[in-house]
Amino acid sequence: MKKLCDAVDRFCLTHPRFGIPNLMRYVVFITAAVFFLDMFSHNAASTMLVFNMELVKQGELWRLVTWLFIPDDSNLLWLVISLLFYYSIGTSIENYIGTAKFTVFYLMGAVLTVIFAFVSLLWTQNPLVHNGYLNNLLFLAFATLYPAATIRVQFILPIQAKWLAILYAVLAGVSFLQ
Repeated sequence: MKKLCDAVDRFCLTHPRFGIPNLMRYVVFITAAVFFLDMFSHNAASTMLVFNMELVKQGELWRLVTWLFIPDDSNLLWLVISLLFYYSIGTSIENYIGTAKFTVFYLMGAVLTVIFAFVSLLWTQNPLVHNGYLNNLLFLAFATLYPAATIRVQFILPIQAKWLAILYAVLAGVSFLQ
């Protein structure tokens, strides 16, 4: 793992202009645009962008990337709250580790999710791929970098990020074992 971290550090040092500044701004903006397109097209936009293994095999390669921009929620209020939350933690991580490393981190999370989808063809016919996995990874990275950050659950209950991350890890472990 140390060699991988060193390789990423070397890459980012030798390519200081690599990366997409304010990457989360673009992700949030495109996700919001897809949400509004879905409102007027009865989810036709999401249907054209969703990750579908059979359609990828037929040549619709854009689906390898566009699944990142499908909204998690159909309720406007919760969508706005989640997009603002992920924008804030994404920009915090980017400010802490730098634009190049954050772009590598986000893209590698997306690439590994797609690779896992292809590997999961061994035990399922149509793997489920959505940006919730990547968003959870983003939150775990945030909780690792800022463990004492206070997050208000339901806007009322203040909980430190590290405790929410531990709770998520335990629930994910239980879900995996089931």
